[in-house]
Amino acid sequence: MNTNSGDQLNAAAQTDDIDLLYTVIHDDPWILEIIDSIPFVETPLHIAASLGHIRFAIEIINLKPSFVWKLQFTNAATFAHKLKSKPSIRHKVTTCILRITSNILEEQRNTWLIVATLVATATYQSALSPPGGIYQASAGNDNNLNITSANSTLLTPNNAGESVLSGPEFCMFLILNMTSFFF
Repeated sequence: MNTNSGDQLNAAAQTDDIDLLYTVIHDDPWILEIIDSIPFVETPLHIAASLGHIRFAIEIINLKPSFVWKLQFTNAATFAHKLKSKPSIRHKVTTCILRITSNILEEQRNTWLIVATLVATATYQSALSPPGGIYQASAGNDNNLNITSANSTLLTPNNAGESVLSGPEFCMFLILNMTSFFF
């Protein structure tokens, strides 16, 4: 292994430069095999993963999967052991969404879009005209109020434009109404 090639490979891992990776491999086709023959070594995969360069790490794994099991001389834990650590909830949700979207056919995707549009429309419309209606003021006279509900006991000029539902009931309705976006 050429020392310059090794330095360039490490630089590519540190800068997340996949083009440089392939340039180094083109110049020295055996460089990954030579690194793989060393039992305890910090591979370009370890460098990229420790810096959070996921694209580069995936590219190296595709080229040389055995790097995943390599032990570093600075740390006895393998990269595979680090990958087995408990993933975050964000990572689990992202993985689940990616698996679902990759297995959906075009027709199913269109159906889900229609359903999501209908749910969003119904949710939006129900917030604009909540159950029980809203108090309405007549345009000509402030003393003449119209109500869109049978319950007219709360009718005052200050209520115009407000929901007939009481404050806590209206808040509960809005919260339950908004949860439809998530299910």
